[in-house]
Formats: sequence, structure tokens, C-alpha cells
Amino acid sequence: MNLEPKLIMWKDFWKSFITLFTLARELEQTRTDVKDTRKDLTNLTLVVQQLANEIRFNKHEDQSEREKMAIRLDSERERIILQLQIEVLKLQNKLLPASSSGGEPPTGDESS
Repeated sequence: MNLEPKLIMWKDFWKSFITLFTLARELEQTRTDVKDTRKDLTNLTLVVQQLANEIRFNKHEDQSEREKMAIRLDSERERIILQLQIEVLKLQNKLLPASSSGGEPPTGDESS
């Protein structure tokens, strides 16, 4: 009886069994890695959404601040214009009595 072919057959069987066991273990590890990657991707997606929301909020807040600043600047400009007008009127009032002391208010015609 020749045991050599049976030995080779069992040897091949064990090699195949070990290869199959190794592949099954690697497949399970790959599945675990895929699950972990999906979790990480989900977390990353949530973080990106939060960042996008914060950017939108900050953009809106910045625009609101610019609008408030523009309103403040407009009101400050109006206040300064009113102050200038008041000062001009004061100067005109000071000049009018001094020039009208001659009897008649000035006509603007200095050629006569």
C-alpha cells in the first residue's frame, strides 16, 4: 500500500483548511474595519454639517454686524451734518447783525 498519495492529499487538505481559516479571519477583520470606517465617516459627516452650520451662522452674524455698523455710521454722519448746519447758522447769525449795522441788510451786490 502506497501511503504517499494519501499523505499528499491530507497535506493539501490541511493547507487548504489553514488558508480558508486565514481568509475567514481576514474577512472578519475587514468587515470590522468597514464598520469602523462607516462610523468614522458618519461622524465626519456630522462634523462637516456642524461646521457648515457654524459658517452660515457666522456669515449671517457678520452681515448683521455690518448692517448695524452701517446704521450707526449713517446716524453718526447725520449727527455731524446737523452739527455743521447748526454751526453754519450760528456763523450766519453772527455775521448778519455785524453787516446790517449800516442800515440795510447786504444784497450781495458790492459794485455800487
